[in-house]
Formats: sequence, C-alpha cells, structure tokens
Amino acid sequence: MSSYAELIHALKVLKNVKEKRHGIKSLSSLCANAAFQAKIVSKGGWRDAILPLIISLDEDCRKYAALAIANLSTDLKTHQQLLEEDVVKHLVPILQSEEVQEVVAYVL
Repeated sequence: MSSYAELIHALKVLKNVKEKRHGIKSLSSLCANAAFQAKIVSKGGWRDAILPLIISLDEDCRKYAALAIANLSTDLKTHQQLLEEDVVKHLVPILQSEEVQEVVAYVL
C-alpha cells in the first residue's frame, strides 16, 4: 500500500482529532506532489479523507484540508475533477476564517 493510500485509510478510521490533524497535514503535503495528485483523487482521497475534514468542527483540520485541496488543484486535471465533484460548495463556508482564506482563495 502506498503512503497516500495508507493516509487516506487512516483518516477514514481515526477517531482522535489530534491524530487526524497530523494525518491531514501529511496528506496535504503529499497532495502537492504532482506524481500523487491524480492518484489521490482517483483513490477517493477527496471524498474519503479530505471532505470529512473540510467540514470538521476542528479549525486546524479544516485549514489543512483546504490546503490539500489547494495543492491538488495545482494540476489542471485534478482541479477539473474537484470542480466536477462540487468541492467549491464545501469551501465557501470556511471563507469567513481569516486563517484559511488565503489557501481557499488560491483554490478558487
């Protein structure tokens, strides 16, 4: 199993918020790697790992999930896939937060 697939799986099953923060922080870094971007989206990284954290009550989880989306969207193909999966509707509510606004604005 690859590192991104292990992180996606871990983020699906982890219950501890601190562990989720570390997991999404690591996944957001991997999302910046062009070699992993399409694979992360196609393996359900958006739906299974990032989406639950973009709507999380934990602000740090939301911030790193938004960063993961920003990193994924640097690739034109994955950017288009994320748009098709309606990622924008999940980003709009967190635009109010000054801490993540810069990251989310980059995605948009």
